[in-house]
Amino acid sequence: MTAVTKLNKNPVSPKGLQTGQTQLQDLLDTYRPGHSLPALYYRSPDVWEADRKLVLSDVWHLAGHESRIPEPGDYFVLELLGEAVIVTRDNDRKVRAFFNNCRHRGSPLCLNKSGRTKAFVCPYHAWTYSLDGRLKGAPLMQPGFEKSDYGLYQCHVATIEGIIFINLADEPVEDFDAVYSPFADVLKLYGVRNTKIAHIWSYRLEANWKHVIENGVECYHCPATHPELCSTRSTQNLKSIGLVPEQADQTDIAKFKREVETWQSQIANRPDLVGMLVDDDENSTHLRNLSRYPLKAGFLSESKDGRPVSLPLGNLGAHEGSSAIGVFNPWSWAWILDDYVVLHRWSAVGPETTEIELTWLVREDAEEGRDYNLDDLLYVNKITTLQDKDLILMSRNGCRSDRYQPGPFSRQERLVDQFCRWYTNKLKSRYAGSFA
Repeated sequence: MTAVTKLNKNPVSPKGLQTGQTQLQDLLDTYRPGHSLPALYYRSPDVWEADRKLVLSDVWHLAGHESRIPEPGDYFVLELLGEAVIVTRDNDRKVRAFFNNCRHRGSPLCLNKSGRTKAFVCPYHAWTYSLDGRLKGAPLMQPGFEKSDYGLYQCHVATIEGIIFINLADEPVEDFDAVYSPFADVLKLYGVRNTKIAHIWSYRLEANWKHVIENGVECYHCPATHPELCSTRSTQNLKSIGLVPEQADQTDIAKFKREVETWQSQIANRPDLVGMLVDDDENSTHLRNLSRYPLKAGFLSESKDGRPVSLPLGNLGAHEGSSAIGVFNPWSWAWILDDYVVLHRWSAVGPETTEIELTWLVREDAEEGRDYNLDDLLYVNKITTLQDKDLILMSRNGCRSDRYQPGPFSRQERLVDQFCRWYTNKLKSRYAGSFA
């Protein structure tokens, strides 16, 4: 895991929100734990400003995989929290991230979503920046102008086993290595560093980021809406996801425990890395979760028929029917099978806009058409995401109704309740006064 030091401080601070017509404290007082959030949490531009500045600005966000920028000058542009960020590799092969704004008059430097360049040149007045963010050229500036004072504003960057994360704050709320070192062994087992991108799929969803997360962290809806995904999991596994433990059916718990123990006794690769490995509560900084469990008996991959769809990853050597899910935080996921990985990035862009991006990774020596078929690789995750898209929009539309009132959570929506508690806890802990 590595981190990059910033060249220039970002002048934006999450503090100092101005007084507006909406009082955050009044809204916080309407929230009832164990229930969904009041409608204004999803709809209000004022709440979006609070989310952006108080909840999301100083935590880590998944950006992509290093194989997307294999050579110096390769870059892609990520939109996040109302900002555009360039993620690139400099001439020393270090991964860097810059705000996509010229230091002259703010023009975007990169107009394309991705590409390769020897330098970043502003299309407006041709100010030119090196790949490490230093200003190298500024035509016709006044005497005394110091180029060294006008390098690009950088984000904090860190990587773990090839996965890139960025942080927009002057100072992250928590050190990256301290937060994510518990994920390293699982990511190393599957050789995530030594994978390559097979496919990237992204789209904009006109829904608040919390709608997306609330749908993503619960499987109460899965049996009725995700037959393809559910076909890869045992009934006991599906029943266990998100249950309140003390309210769960003990017979089902015992069955799933036996199922896991039987599989665990048969696998050759890190049988110690099985079960719930990281499980944060609502008082944590990033609400992490990491687990590794078996697929349904007879299934070796998450695919249409359970058969492998690509070469076994990392040090596995063979397909063992495992499924590891790394929730770095509720908007940054790694969905890991024996033969492929799907990185899920759900980036909050605006009050009712979230960018959804899925990146499929396969072993770096796998060849399409020989070792994997793209349609088979994408099948389960893509169809599940499309089903979720419709569900999220249904939830969004319901919250726009004057008749919407927060409803109580079921026994299998513990993780949604936990997310809402985490979110409101963070607002309460960082809020002082009104917000605009």
